[in-house]
Amino acid sequence: MKIAKGRARVLRRGERSSRRFHLARVESAVDAIGELRRGDDLTIITYGQFSMIDVLVAILRQTGPADVTVASWTAGDYDLERCAYLIEEGSVRSLRFLLDRSLESRRKELYRRHLESVFGADGIRGVRNHSKMLLVRSETHDVVARGSMNLNTNPNIENLDISEDGELAQFLQDIFDSIWEEVGAEERPTVIPPMGRLPDQIEVKEVRSDVIRRERVGECRSTHVVRRAPGRDL
Repeated sequence: MKIAKGRARVLRRGERSSRRFHLARVESAVDAIGELRRGDDLTIITYGQFSMIDVLVAILRQTGPADVTVASWTAGDYDLERCAYLIEEGSVRSLRFLLDRSLESRRKELYRRHLESVFGADGIRGVRNHSKMLLVRSETHDVVARGSMNLNTNPNIENLDISEDGELAQFLQDIFDSIWEEVGAEERPTVIPPMGRLPDQIEVKEVRSDVIRRERVGECRSTHVVRRAPGRDL
């Protein structure tokens, strides 16, 4: 399965990014998310009136045809039917599901009839998963959505964070790719995949220094003193 691997983007002159917070009591996913611009971060608290599938549809309206990975603890018939329709209409170019390993035993008929027969065995990985995420990548957008909601709608308070961020998208892309490499289509491992080719963390070192006054810019200063060792000539 071919997945788009875009490079991290930087903001260009004239472009804006924003950090937005929104309490969505009744709005649809489309209205609550609004316009997604490059570099945006959005935090939404909902009353459970829409699901992660509704979020995906709203994002796809802005990204155009995209490669999608969905992480969820569970899925229902209606949600999977909507996913199949998104592929059929061309909104989704490729689709992968990272689901909890228990779904096959809990909903065997759904798993076989909807997941494997429609999306193919290699499009599914069943591991110990409780994360709820969307990764949506197209030629114009790198969108990551993380929240408390599964694919299906539940009338509860739910949280949702959406970022248009190439570096974050690539971070999750590498995690998903690693799971697909380490876990076979028919495997349901009892332990979490090690994702051995990925580092535990990305180190970012902050460097600070004193302000150099203009009149001292051309001044040479030594930071070390070379001392002669006893009994040795320099």
